Amino acid sequence: MRERIAAVGRWIGNHRRHTLIATVVVAVIGVAVTSLVIFGRDDDLAVDMHAYDEQILSINDIPVRTFIGWEEQDLVTRPAPAQTPESMSAPDSGQCVPGGELQTRVHEMVVTGTKWAGSRFVNPAAAQIVNVQLSNSEHADPVVIDAWLEACVRTRLVTGGSEEEMQLSSLPVTPAFYRLDEARVYAVTVAGERTVTTMYGWGRAQDVTIQVDYTFAGEPNDDTIAQFDVVWRAQAGKLVGMQEAGVL
Repeated sequence: MRERIAAVGRWIGNHRRHTLIATVVVAVIGVAVTSLVIFGRDDDLAVDMHAYDEQILSINDIPVRTFIGWEEQDLVTRPAPAQTPESMSAPDSGQCVPGGELQTRVHEMVVTGTKWAGSRFVNPAAAQIVNVQLSNSEHADPVVIDAWLEACVRTRLVTGGSEEEMQLSSLPVTPAFYRLDEARVYAVTVAGERTVTTMYGWGRAQDVTIQVDYTFAGEPNDDTIAQFDVVWRAQAGKLVGMQEAGVL
């Protein structure tokens, strides 16, 4: 798996490395086009926010040697799908604008349902963020992800007088390797004045959906891909292990 992901990462970034400095934290946290950024929702009162407290990943579930410099934060409010940033458009492919219908349908695969839990890991020195979510969303058809990735491989984004390019790339995975019923891994890279990438892992095990998203400055390389796989593998393993043990 790691070799497959690394191969795609090399295709995306040709091993280009970017120095991550503290000032990039603002850019990473603020990138609405690749992340779930809207918190606090009217329907949250109907959602059990503690349904998967035992199954959600904690920093103690990850080997210290593979997760250096990270801090854990609680996600106490379920995110909503990202909205299109003000004055942003995609002149050549309107359906692919961030926060549009295609991306919203993808986000709904984890931020809907009556049960949810989330955790966040932050690496301030490296300006990197990982969000982990579990839910019982009824929207669990990976074809929705495939359709978005196929339709929006490259999208020119215009905001005011500046332009960026959003690139989507699917990374091959075998669900059975993670003991999941379904799985997809893909990367969203937005390049402009700065380049920011979010790698996503989405999966389903029985009636529980998993999403891990990892945001960092620059394009994917072997190091960031390996870091993503550590968290993705840990959450999938913890959930499925507890299901098989009859805990969930």
